[in-house]
Amino acid sequence: MYHKEIYQFMELYKNKSHSTRKGYLQDLIQFNNFCKKYQLNFENEKLIDKYVSNISNLKKSTQNRKMRVIGLFYNYLKDNGVVKKEIDYSKFWINKELKKDNNYNLKDKDTFFESLDYKISTSPTKNILIRDRAVIALLIIPKLRNREISFLKWDDICIQDDNVVLKYKRNNKDVMVTVENIYLVHSLREYEKTQVIKGSYYFQTKFHGQYSDQSIRLTLKKYGLLPKDIRKMYN
Repeated sequence: MYHKEIYQFMELYKNKSHSTRKGYLQDLIQFNNFCKKYQLNFENEKLIDKYVSNISNLKKSTQNRKMRVIGLFYNYLKDNGVVKKEIDYSKFWINKELKKDNNYNLKDKDTFFESLDYKISTSPTKNILIRDRAVIALLIIPKLRNREISFLKWDDICIQDDNVVLKYKRNNKDVMVTVENIYLVHSLREYEKTQVIKGSYYFQTKFHGQYSDQSIRLTLKKYGLLPKDIRKMYN
C-alpha cells in the first residue's frame, strides 16, 4: 500500500535516534499492514476511525504515539501530492481531553507542538495559531532570533520536499542555511496557504504590516514561553 512512501518518509528522520526511528518504522509498518488487510487508504474516510478502534486496547500514551506518527506520515503524503483528501486533524488524537488545555510542556518541543497542533485542528481562528506555530518553529528548530524572523521576506524562504532554505542577517552578515526538518516544512507550507495577500515581509500583522520583534515576544507570552524555555527545547 504505502511501502515505498514509508521508507522515503523515514529518510527525513535519519538524524533521529535509532530507537526513535525504529519506533516510527514499526508503527508505520503495522499501520500499512492494517491498510492492506482491509483495503483502505487515506482517501477512504473510514480509515482513521477504523484504525483507532483497532488499537483501542492499547495504553492511551501508546495510542497517541502511534497516531502522531501516522499524522506526520499523512502530512508527508499530502505535501507530496500522494494524498489529496483533507482529513480532520483532530482524528489523529486519541485522548482529546488531555490535549484541550493550555498547559504546554515547556521542556519538550514534541509535546508542545503536539498540543499546538491539536489546538489548531479544533480552533475556529486557526490562521492565527498556524502563524504562531510557524514563528515558534523557526525559533526552536533552526534557532533563529526574534529580529531575524521579523525581517524575513518571501524570497528569503525556499521550501522544498524535505528541507527549508533560509536566508537572513546575523551580526550584519548574510547567512544561508538548509534545515532538514519535515515538521518545519509542513508548518511553513500551512502558514503560506493562509496568506492570500502577501506583504513585503514573510510574517505580517492583520493589516499586512511587519510582524515586529515585539509581536513575536507577545506571541511567546501568549503560550507562557520565555527565552529560557525556547533554549530548553533546542535539542
